[in-house]
Amino acid sequence: MEQPRPFLCRCRRSDAPHLGRSGPAKAQSQRGGDRERIEIDQLDTVAPERPNEVLALHEALTKLAATDAQAAELVKLRYFAGFTVGEAAAALGISARSADFLWAYARTWLLKELQS
Repeated sequence: MEQPRPFLCRCRRSDAPHLGRSGPAKAQSQRGGDRERIEIDQLDTVAPERPNEVLALHEALTKLAATDAQAAELVKLRYFAGFTVGEAAAALGISARSADFLWAYARTWLLKELQS
C-alpha cells in the first residue's frame, strides 16, 4: 500500500481543475454576478414627488435654526445623515439624554410649523 501523503497529493492535483472553475463562478453568482449591469448615465433622474413638502421642510428647518441652532443641527444629523441619537449626541457634544429631549422638542416644533 502507498504512503498516504503521495496519495493525497495526487487527489488534490486531480481535483484542482474542477475546484478552480466552480469556485469563482459560484462566488460570483452569490455576490450578484448574475445581475445585469446598468451604467449610471443610463438612469433617469427623477425629482422628488412632492417638491412643495421638501421646500416647506427646508423653510421650517431654517426657522428652527434661527430659534434653536442645536436642535436644527440635531435634526440634520438624525434625519439626513442617518445618525443614531447617541452618534448625534457625540457629534454635538451633548449627552444622549439631552439629545433625546432635544429630538422630541425639534420634532414637535417642526410638526407644528409644517401644519400651520
